[in-house]
Amino acid sequence: MPHGRFLARIAILCSLLGLGVAIWLTLAEFKWQTTLEPAAISADSGYCYIYTTSPAWPLDLAAGKGGTFELRLSEDGRELGPAHSSRVSVRSEGGGRFLTSLLYRKLFFSTSDGGDPRSNGRVYRIGAEVRVDVRLTLAILGISLALLAYGTWGGGRIPPPVPVPFQVLARTARDLFPHLWIYAAVFVIAYGVEMFNLVLSGNDWDALSHAAPRVDGAVNMGRWMQPVLWWLAEDNAFSPALSLSLVAVAYLYLALALSWCLDLQRTYTRLILALLLVTFPLNAEPFAVALMHLPLALGVVAAASAALLIVSGHQTGAILGGRHGWPQLVAAVPCVALAAACYQPVVMFTVAGLSLRALVLLRPVTSAAEMRRSVGGFMVLAGLVMAAAALVYGASILVLAGLSGAPLPGGEGSFSPARMVGLLADLLFSPDQVFPAIAKIVLLASMLLAIGLHGGAGAFWRLPAAVGLLALMVLAPTLVASLPWVGEAPPGGLIAVAAPMACMVAMAMERLPRPGQRRVLAGLGLALVVIFVFEQNRASVTTILLNRRDLSIATRMLDRITQSPAYAPFTGRKTVDVVVVGERLEGRYDLGRAFAPLYGGPSGPRPESELGCGVFNCRISRLAAAFGLISENRVTYAVHIWPSLPATVTVAEREGLAARIGAAHPWPAPDAVVYGQSVVVLILQPSR
Repeated sequence: MPHGRFLARIAILCSLLGLGVAIWLTLAEFKWQTTLEPAAISADSGYCYIYTTSPAWPLDLAAGKGGTFELRLSEDGRELGPAHSSRVSVRSEGGGRFLTSLLYRKLFFSTSDGGDPRSNGRVYRIGAEVRVDVRLTLAILGISLALLAYGTWGGGRIPPPVPVPFQVLARTARDLFPHLWIYAAVFVIAYGVEMFNLVLSGNDWDALSHAAPRVDGAVNMGRWMQPVLWWLAEDNAFSPALSLSLVAVAYLYLALALSWCLDLQRTYTRLILALLLVTFPLNAEPFAVALMHLPLALGVVAAASAALLIVSGHQTGAILGGRHGWPQLVAAVPCVALAAACYQPVVMFTVAGLSLRALVLLRPVTSAAEMRRSVGGFMVLAGLVMAAAALVYGASILVLAGLSGAPLPGGEGSFSPARMVGLLADLLFSPDQVFPAIAKIVLLASMLLAIGLHGGAGAFWRLPAAVGLLALMVLAPTLVASLPWVGEAPPGGLIAVAAPMACMVAMAMERLPRPGQRRVLAGLGLALVVIFVFEQNRASVTTILLNRRDLSIATRMLDRITQSPAYAPFTGRKTVDVVVVGERLEGRYDLGRAFAPLYGGPSGPRPESELGCGVFNCRISRLAAAFGLISENRVTYAVHIWPSLPATVTVAEREGLAARIGAAHPWPAPDAVVYGQSVVVLILQPSR
């Protein structure tokens, strides 16, 4: 048996095994139990004691069935409770009450007789049914898909010269960015300076990595990589900035290895590298969203790979049913589905824009009629692949949600044609995705026109192409950022600015005939990358500091709500409705403010107070997510903005609340709280 075919079969077997393991990890639950060490227990107040605990990775206490968990606490083998009590009741009543803070990984508990657990000689154990961290499952799934693609498409034709394509990737990076070390240097400087300042100011690594990533929350403190690296660097043995640069190199290498396993041509790999270099800063700047950033980068790679596979299938006659093109099309469907699961707008502009680019530049065109047939046929093919991928994506959501017990956003837990049509419509036709995608595709098409459509473009086109490229390099960020839909999704806005520049540099390098011209253009592109990286890294530390400040504010607000005796009627509820009077946080100077340079957008500079919003992002409705992170019980806090109230509030109660809100004094505090019969009203006022 040929060596390449043998490796392909091994890759397919390993991929199937990996897919089985990923499915098993999604459904399996593991029993976790540990004994509380008396020396690690600390006294809180009253009857309450604190113990810091968490299962070792990859087990995750927060990844229980349906996004919930049930922690059990026993004293000499006898279970204590009730669980999920309020911290006030644990302190004041004791009797075995306890609760767990997932954010701080702390157990707040009391003994059955009010004694000291450190000296009463009793054995305390905690246990729970836990699951594996979803990030490990995603990693196994991604590796399995890459192996499957290699075995079915790449391995049988081109056996790898080495186990990993070091030489291919190194040569690609050197050709695209001759001075790649500048990128790493800027990365180190941008983070290193700010981290050094934080150390001098007394902020240690633990303070920065205060909050662990959450899968089921809307707030994610830090990036997927930052907390891990800061935990590793607790002894300050090495600079986290350098670690981030090393992670950047590993991240780029893995992404390129995926494109190589899919047997993409070197031109494609160069384009993917350009996309990843420019979009990587997005993965180093913490936004207030959960589980978005690493999947977003993975979505870029998967969508780009799918687009190129579609084009390869089209060129081999797949539209007419040619048998040589079907492996590419079959491989493109899971790539698009994976990209849709990561971030849907990535699918929209990447598949359409990059496929159109590759189709026009690489397919010989002899006439306008052939061009129309080629583009039209491709659009039909891409639409079919995207529709099939949307169905696969939607079906996977429904099946996994049903098996794991996780609730769907719409509350529907069964497969139905209407549900699938809705998922497909959201993927393809949602206004906040379609219009930005069309704008980006138009921008890419204008770049194609500036570069020249035909492979034999003469000297007449070179000067206009150079002028057009320089103009687009300057205008592209402004043009894309001026779209009103971009501002609604910060990750999409950043990619909208970065991706066109990366595509433009890669396409232009393919068109310039001389190495010297390509190096000049690579230098211009690298300058844009340097600026983009530095600004995003500076914003990263700013946002971390703002997040710390805002979570401190939210903690004080929640303490103000829950520690009052008037909160007692709400203690046993699963959901507590909090009505906020005051929609924004402008003027909240009661806690220190992080530095935030004035941002000038298409509509002019934003006020400094708006930049200081951090986690809340100037939307007080995000308090629900913040409360979910810091809450010390299993209560869900639903946040409403006055005068909007839940349907359970009667007219009489509304009128009474309005009168009490008008008479409430906002300080001391930080805020005034009015307790109604069915809601809690939190009054926000600027500090004085």
